[in-house]
Amino acid sequence: AVSRVQMALYGLRIGLAVFSADRCLLIHNRQFTELLGLPSGALKPGMPFTDMLQAMQGRDEYSGFDGDLFLAGQLGSDRTRPSSFRRQRATGQVIEVQSDPLADGGWTMAVSDVSALTRAEDEARRRAGLLDSIVQHIPHGVAVYGPDRRVRMVNADYARVMSGAPITVGETMEEVIRRRARTGEYGPGDPDAIYQAQMGFDTGIMQQRRRTRPNGTSIEVRTSPLPDGGHLSVVTDITPLVAAQDELNRRAEALDAMLAHIRHGVILWGPDQRIMACNPMAASAINAPPGLLVPGRTLEDMVQSSLLRGNLGAGTEAEAMAARLLSRDRSQSHQDQRLTRDGRVLEVRSDPVPDGGFVTTYTDVTSIREAEAALQAARTRAEADNTAKSGFLAAMSQELRAPLLQMIEGSRAVQRDAGDPAAARRAAAGIAGAGQHLLATLDTLLDLARLDVPDWVASCVRQADAAAAAAEIGLAVALHPGLPAVRGDARRLHQALAQVVAAAIQSTPPGGAATVRAFLAPDGADGLLVEVARSGATGAPSADADAGGGLALHLSRAVLRAHGGDIVLHACPGDGPMATLRLPSSRLIPAA
Repeated sequence: AVSRVQMALYGLRIGLAVFSADRCLLIHNRQFTELLGLPSGALKPGMPFTDMLQAMQGRDEYSGFDGDLFLAGQLGSDRTRPSSFRRQRATGQVIEVQSDPLADGGWTMAVSDVSALTRAEDEARRRAGLLDSIVQHIPHGVAVYGPDRRVRMVNADYARVMSGAPITVGETMEEVIRRRARTGEYGPGDPDAIYQAQMGFDTGIMQQRRRTRPNGTSIEVRTSPLPDGGHLSVVTDITPLVAAQDELNRRAEALDAMLAHIRHGVILWGPDQRIMACNPMAASAINAPPGLLVPGRTLEDMVQSSLLRGNLGAGTEAEAMAARLLSRDRSQSHQDQRLTRDGRVLEVRSDPVPDGGFVTTYTDVTSIREAEAALQAARTRAEADNTAKSGFLAAMSQELRAPLLQMIEGSRAVQRDAGDPAAARRAAAGIAGAGQHLLATLDTLLDLARLDVPDWVASCVRQADAAAAAAEIGLAVALHPGLPAVRGDARRLHQALAQVVAAAIQSTPPGGAATVRAFLAPDGADGLLVEVARSGATGAPSADADAGGGLALHLSRAVLRAHGGDIVLHACPGDGPMATLRLPSSRLIPAA
């Protein structure tokens, strides 16, 4: 039996020795001697424990302070109690010496090579220290819950992010959530209902949610299960991120609103020539069918649709246009005009954007082109009128010069023949005849001058626009349809009406308004009436309000009376003071 025990001892990987109650070595194995750094055969049964320590002290690896400390610890150890010591040998090997008491007063000593275990423990401590440093310095609040749902660890940043809602190591998740529900951390409502809702989240799966705290900060809460059955809770202050997202959303909404209401059609294309975004005006500009201008559709889709619908023309010309549109270098800007099937003129621009895509802009310039054409036609008419006027003046000059020369010659004859009454009377009769002829010619010229009433009124109002705007006075025009034209001195009539409008603006306080109305007399009387009414002013207008205004109104009244009409000034309840210009029916040319 003893031999079997010895064989078992020699087969162990650890060093083992048994000491008696009188502190002498009873039995040991080879590994015990080797792990203590003693030479083979240095230990014998019956050897006192102190002799073994002396043998070890004689070895170089036990020299120095650490060796003395280890041997002193072994010598003074209470062998009636279990003990354990570790030391590192000169070779770098780490041994662990364990002592356990025996019932007879002796003890056993076990020496193990724990180098690998020590290295593993050191690595574990290093990693734990590194992990703890990361957790403590990460810019997120971290709380670790164990399988029993108790807080095991919480870092310093958690207290910063969750200011006003602290947690402590050792308390349960139920306690934390119930306390926070009572203090309104999860928002208003019944605390018990809120507690049940929060406890309903499954911490066994990864989750992520956002909420706004009572102090106004926004946080993101992420939970993740741990291998031991616990879970990790990470909270992040995302207030700046939420504010930035809100600002981006606000800008996006403003941009969408702007694009939806501008008068240009806009399409944004990606580098792959696919639609990324567009506004409703783009579809209206090209009469696109539903589903054509949506994100993902290609430029080729749009060009082919336009070709099939006849928006690019017809025949080979349309095919050539489609080919040009598809082959264009979109890294360069392009601009052209197209005539749609419904007669509209579109200005089309293509401009590159930094990501390799481009923007197509459609602008309906039909009204601009019509205005340009109308302006050119008006310019042509004006040139023709100027030519006609020059010819008319040239033709009339002789008609005016002849009677004037006759009158001058007659005047000389009267002076020359003053002593001959009969000759003087003949000369005077010639002068009178020439004057009558000249008056008839002037009357004919006055009667032949045609004045368009809408143009007359609009021209006078345009002339007063700047003064009205500077005085903060509104200026409006109201014209009855089908107004006749007027025969008269256009320049003098224009001056007369312009002076009345200017006087109305001068006598109207800021914030008031002036309105020019033209209509036929409604009471059956013949004639044209042009009213200049003011609002915001009190009292009837006075022709003697000031020297300049009074003289201007007197001159205007004189022009109207010379045409057979008049100007009446009166107060109109509700509308303010008013001036009415009247021209008789004899001056009217019925509308065509």
